[in-house]
Amino acid sequence: MSSPNLEKHIKLSQPFVNEYYKAVVGVIVLESIILLELERHLSQYSLTYQQFNILRILKGQYPQETQLNLLKNRMLHQQSDVSRLIDRL
Repeated sequence: MSSPNLEKHIKLSQPFVNEYYKAVVGVIVLESIILLELERHLSQYSLTYQQFNILRILKGQYPQETQLNLLKNRMLHQQSDVSRLIDRL
């Protein structure tokens, strides 16, 4: 996404204050686009992003046993309740 497209995408009425701020906003917008696409894809399998994250970690640990504490430390979103996610899976 080029700069003019980013500015149109977020409906910016004034130019960015500086290039750093423009880059930060660009990363946030890109993250949002990627997460929406990922959530759309995961919904076909009735999975949430957090559940996918747990499965990703478990796949990397296989065939070793994994403790909840390891899962919690490796979660991309630290505020997730790992015990509840495991129960739902």
